[in-house]
Amino acid sequence: MLLISDNAGNVYVSEWNDHRIQKFDSDGTFITKWGSYGGADGEFYQPYGVAVDNAGNVYVAEKYNHRIQKFDSNGVFITKWGGFGSEEGQFNQPYGVAVANTGHVYVVDTYNNRIQKFYAYFNISGYVKDLGPGQVTGVSSVTVTLSGYTSDTYVTGISGYYEFTNLLCGEDYTIIPSRTDCIFNPPSRNYSPLGSTLENEDFTTPSVMTAIITVLSDSFELYVSTDFGSPIKRVYIEGNTFSEPVNVELSDVP
Repeated sequence: MLLISDNAGNVYVSEWNDHRIQKFDSDGTFITKWGSYGGADGEFYQPYGVAVDNAGNVYVAEKYNHRIQKFDSNGVFITKWGGFGSEEGQFNQPYGVAVANTGHVYVVDTYNNRIQKFYAYFNISGYVKDLGPGQVTGVSSVTVTLSGYTSDTYVTGISGYYEFTNLLCGEDYTIIPSRTDCIFNPPSRNYSPLGSTLENEDFTTPSVMTAIITVLSDSFELYVSTDFGSPIKRVYIEGNTFSEPVNVELSDVP
């Protein structure tokens, strides 16, 4: 069982054997619960780590479904990503999850011996250009369609530029131009940019991760136990490069 609180003082508890999340107020009064055993959206197979972002959204790391699910503060499913494997964006029994003020999501990918960092949102941009010599002339007034979790259109300007912003990480998107007599750069394809992987050879089986927002600097600091029962180590401070694990006494954790 793991628990975490949000900015309002509400407490979220993950119950891995009951495959659910419970929410209580700061006095311990029950508010709501969600989840049951399974692999569908909103179901869990041993949920472990829980994190809450600044907007109150709840992230749950599932050990045996090898994924992260995201919910609103009432437990309504928003999105998910992951799946079993060792490629970027895949997990092998993730135990921990944390969210920085920037919206970046950090996942302890336990049996892949790594931490993965994901972007909460991303942009897709490119150019539509003329088929003529050099293929450098931008084509204006071409409608580019975005299809996926969110659907949208963008009409190119004089330079042929198009851009879609604030797209949800972990979802697949396809972009399609309305004309085929142009160079479309990049070509129409699926997008699912999942961020970057933070690896370190000292990670044996990183298990418990705690996200700390320090009061003085308001910076995000990432702490991890690099083996079951081993000392807590600080491994990352948001905005800095990923560092060698540093032993930290519990009294030193903000």
